[in-house]
Amino acid sequence: MNDLTLRPSQRQAHALLVLCLIPVGALLRYVFFVAPDTPRAWLLAGLVFFIFPLRLYVRSWSTRLTVAEGMLRLSEGLISQNATTMALERIQKITVHRSIWQRLWGTGDIEIESAAESGGIRLSDIDEPQAVADRILALSRSSKQAS
Repeated sequence: MNDLTLRPSQRQAHALLVLCLIPVGALLRYVFFVAPDTPRAWLLAGLVFFIFPLRLYVRSWSTRLTVAEGMLRLSEGLISQNATTMALERIQKITVHRSIWQRLWGTGDIEIESAAESGGIRLSDIDEPQAVADRILALSRSSKQAS
């Protein structure tokens, strides 16, 4: 049973998707009503706008932080996958980074450092990062007490 599973937020992707509809709508209006003799291939240019929210959706789908059975595992990648695993009792420090843009969206970055020299785990743009950091610390403390 998983104690905690996290993925990057999709809030920014949703907002970008809505914002992309404005220029695509203007392009559709131009091609069908203003200049009907324009080649329909110009409609493909509207797909370029959807690259930005699509990139954020793919990152959200392909990144997962799981806390289960005393281990913290970060899996990243859609086609080729990288996984970083850390024991909960080895967690020493959790840092929450929030830019002004992230504070407006209610998201933030979490950096988890362990006692190992190899560095830590960083997860970007997650919802309610401080609550998540507190939850991971509580799970770490309970893991240390159980040992």
